[in-house]
Amino acid sequence: MDIIVCLKRVPDAAGRVDINATGLDIGRETAWILNPFDEIALNAAIVLKEKLGGSVTLVHAGAEAGEELLRKGIALGADAAVYLKDPAVTSVDGITVARALSSIIRSMPFDIILCGRRGSDTDAGITGPAIAAFLDIPVVSSIKTLDINPDARLATATADNGATVVECMLPALFTADRGLSELIYPTLSGIMNAKKTPIRTLDLKAAGVDIDAASKSSVRRERLSLPQKTRKGVILEGALTEQVKAAARFLRRET
Repeated sequence: MDIIVCLKRVPDAAGRVDINATGLDIGRETAWILNPFDEIALNAAIVLKEKLGGSVTLVHAGAEAGEELLRKGIALGADAAVYLKDPAVTSVDGITVARALSSIIRSMPFDIILCGRRGSDTDAGITGPAIAAFLDIPVVSSIKTLDINPDARLATATADNGATVVECMLPALFTADRGLSELIYPTLSGIMNAKKTPIRTLDLKAAGVDIDAASKSSVRRERLSLPQKTRKGVILEGALTEQVKAAARFLRRET
């Protein structure tokens, strides 16, 4: 089985997130991580490869620092990686990114494409289904299990917490939900291999995307803003009974 996994960098919600001077993009002080749902997809791909044989190729679109993310994926067991590196990626909409990724994937052999069911930053969930639409292949979203019959080229997946069972022919695209795969860790040999594995790098133009048209995307980012901090604290003093009464009065005022 030849498996392709689409990966995305997202701001680490557990850390500090800031916005740059333009008000249109994330600032440089922000810590970034692999999108958690994409990590599930990656782990599932490695498990499938170990079970069925074949290869795992990673694909990532971003403006910077994507190579580090891809090498971490190779350390886990992926065989190859393609980096769509272009500053314009951060300013175009998800459909344009999906179009670029599908253009790259179309030239590669694949049986299965795995994506996270959504990005933890935008929560849009459109990239996977859009890639499948551009490639004209089946898509099954938010799967929790995936069984492959390589002889029949048939996939069986469950979604909606097991309430939905879907069978489809390969090639197909699946978006991963929590529970699809357990976390796996890199081996020493995997880490060493990741350091020397070449990563194919190209820009939007090389991927066949009209940059001028992409800059006029149907969805445009107007501004970014951080949530206002509204949390306030109240210090309770005195005996325990007085503190309880004060807490009750406060809750009555606030509800």
